[in-house]
Amino acid sequence: MDQWEDLTEPGCHLADLPIEPHLGINSPLLIVLKCLDPILTIACALACTKTHSIDVMDQWEDLTEPGCHLADLPIEPHLGINGPLLIVLKCLDPILTIACALAYKDPFTLPKHPSQRRASQQACERYAGNTFSDYMALLRAFQVNHLIHL
Repeated sequence: MDQWEDLTEPGCHLADLPIEPHLGINSPLLIVLKCLDPILTIACALACTKTHSIDVMDQWEDLTEPGCHLADLPIEPHLGINGPLLIVLKCLDPILTIACALAYKDPFTLPKHPSQRRASQQACERYAGNTFSDYMALLRAFQVNHLIHL
C-alpha cells in the first residue's frame, strides 16, 4: 500500500497507476477501489470517464497511443492533450510551461503580513505586465527564474 499513498493527491492520474496483471488486477479503477475509501470511488469513476472522453484510455481501460505519450508528461492529461495542436501553432513551449506551473503550487501565494501581501501582489502585476493575466505572470516568472539560473 506504500506505493499508492499519493493517490489522494490532486495530481493523481489513473494512467500513472501500476497495473499488476499477475495479481489479477487489470483495471486502474479496480486498483483504486481496492485501496481507497469508498467516498473517493466517485472521483475515480469521474476520472475514468474523463480519460475515456479525451481518448487517453480505450473501452478496455488500456492506454491509447496519445495516452502513452501523456503518461510520460508530469501534467494532467486534459492539459497535455492539445500538444499536437500547440506544435502546429508554434506555441508549445509557453503553453507547456504554463500547464506545468498550474500542476504545482502557486508561486504567488499571499503572505499573512499586509505589507508582504501588497509586495507579492505587485510582483504578480509586474510579471503580468499590461496583459492582466495570471498565466502570463506564471510564464514570465518562470522565464526570469530560468535566465537567473543559467
